[in-house]
Amino acid sequence: MSITKSATEIQTPNPRNVARDARPTSLFRQLLHRPLAFTCLLILAIIILSAAFAPLVAPYSPYASNFTSILKGPNAHYLLGTDELGRDILSRLLFGGGPTLLAAGEATVIAVAIGTVLGVIAGYRRGSIDRALSIWGDLLLAMPVLVVLIVVVSVFPSSPYPAMIPLGLLLSAAPMRVLRSVTLSVREELYIDAARVSGLSHREIVMRHVLPRIRGPIVVQTTLVAAVAVILASGLAFLGFGIHVPQPSWGSMVAEAASEYQQQPWYLVPTGGIIAVTVLCLGLIGDGVRDIVAEQWTGVSTKRKRTRRVKRPDNENQAPEEYWADSTTTVLAVRDLHVSVDDRNGVSVPIVDGVDFELSRGRTLAIVGESGAGKSMTARAILGIVPEACQVDGHARLNDQDLIGASRQLLAELRGKRISFISQEATASLDPTQTIGSALREVIRHYKKLSKKEADLEVLALLRRVQLRDPERVVGLFPHQISGGMAQRVTIARALAGNPQVLIADEPTTALDATVQIGILALLRTLQATSNIAILLITHDWGVVAALADDVLVMYAGQAVEMGTAESVFDHPLHPYTDALLSSDPRKATPGETLVAIAGNVPRPGSWPTGCRFAPRCQQATVECQVKDIEMLRVKPGHSSRCIHMNELVGELEQ
Repeated sequence: MSITKSATEIQTPNPRNVARDARPTSLFRQLLHRPLAFTCLLILAIIILSAAFAPLVAPYSPYASNFTSILKGPNAHYLLGTDELGRDILSRLLFGGGPTLLAAGEATVIAVAIGTVLGVIAGYRRGSIDRALSIWGDLLLAMPVLVVLIVVVSVFPSSPYPAMIPLGLLLSAAPMRVLRSVTLSVREELYIDAARVSGLSHREIVMRHVLPRIRGPIVVQTTLVAAVAVILASGLAFLGFGIHVPQPSWGSMVAEAASEYQQQPWYLVPTGGIIAVTVLCLGLIGDGVRDIVAEQWTGVSTKRKRTRRVKRPDNENQAPEEYWADSTTTVLAVRDLHVSVDDRNGVSVPIVDGVDFELSRGRTLAIVGESGAGKSMTARAILGIVPEACQVDGHARLNDQDLIGASRQLLAELRGKRISFISQEATASLDPTQTIGSALREVIRHYKKLSKKEADLEVLALLRRVQLRDPERVVGLFPHQISGGMAQRVTIARALAGNPQVLIADEPTTALDATVQIGILALLRTLQATSNIAILLITHDWGVVAALADDVLVMYAGQAVEMGTAESVFDHPLHPYTDALLSSDPRKATPGETLVAIAGNVPRPGSWPTGCRFAPRCQQATVECQVKDIEMLRVKPGHSSRCIHMNELVGELEQ
């Protein structure tokens, strides 16, 4: 085999092999590499199967007595010895396992089902529903379990199974609280916001994105609840409830062994040991499966460490109505947009303060500013995905629909089909439990009534549209198996699946190298030219603005401070903040000279200064700048500024 051929094979692997390797290994095979968990699984399987097929494997009848061999230890005829009536302990343990395990299984199914449903609902919906369900869980935890069970078995003394219904209800409180907490964490992931923006319903998001991520905790809670249920079911039988002599059960056999302890201490070993072994195996299996599920989707097996980036809240902007002369092409008009949040004292703190702008078909409006200016929060307010503690006011009209204050149903209908979102965290916005193909397929089938085969063809077409090489291979990969640039193209493909009119791109080139950035920007330009889509671009990179934007809105401390065409803003900035941002662009750095930087930081919401909010950092600020709020005024057609010294700036530019 030649060296050239080997290199080619390494660089272009067989798509079928890559797709096959991308699939997660089966749980059973994963357990093979965890000897402790696998051993416990085998032991538990043997116990369950032996109890299920007790009539076939038991050496004697559970009721057969041999009065010549009473309270004997293990011997050749009776492997685990005999009880006080000369009955075979092994046979009675096998027959007694059925009622105990069935009762425990009934309680476990009820507890996990109720706990999962209520925990996911509480964690996903939050608010008043979360508070009400949390109170319900606290009430269940406060109830004395054993007292409730004794009351029930007193009413139904002939069977342990009716008592398992209230036991399951009482035990559901623990998994409900744990799964609520896990769901709250998953709920804040970016791929959940991406799914909401794509137009998926809450039910689809929970079923396809939330539940797969919390399978590990569900398995762990199932094993813990099952262990508790085995102990309590045995405890009831120990107290003489639910099981009638001479019918065997593990709990009643422990009670018999306890009464004969002084004559035959060995009797307690097999009867109590089977319960202890079962409970221990359940706990260790749960730990093993939890670790496997956690590693399966995070890329740990490939030694790739996944970090979760925390997005800092941002602010937005403001623009005069007369700036847009032709309103017939406007697809998105934002008027007097306000976003605020209450502090710990209940005082409303503004984050975005009176933003106005319009976006037309086939044009790109770039919102520029430092971190904390309100850029991302404005976009999220338009999409209706701000944090629950935020209050949004104003208008964001998408054609004939106002998005602010719209119902969840209306927003779900508009997201993805009329307005889409590209997150700055491309990899984090993709569900790590889904392949690229399945992630795109679910969005496409949500928008269009297609068969699975038709949707798969549409997925390939979308990936080709965003210029991804070898889409047949990519559809079988997971997010941790693709590069950042590929992940960004996938998120763009998902945003385009519903053929939207408006595309909101939040820092679409963040964390990408220069070559990949150029490719992403070229792709967005091509898509805009071919589909006439309107793009709202959020960025702090003037290079991205120069490459893609038609118009620019500069934001500072929740306000728009300047707005104009990209050419006008670049050539003739009319606000000191805009001029400072342009001067501090690293691309303008001269070798050997110190890069110009803006002194100070953007003030935090709630501590904005009176008057011009940039005045404390502005070298041209005067006393007049700090007296009252500065209005946004038009300096010339298509160019506005929020500065009382703009005439001086115009004069300097003319000179």
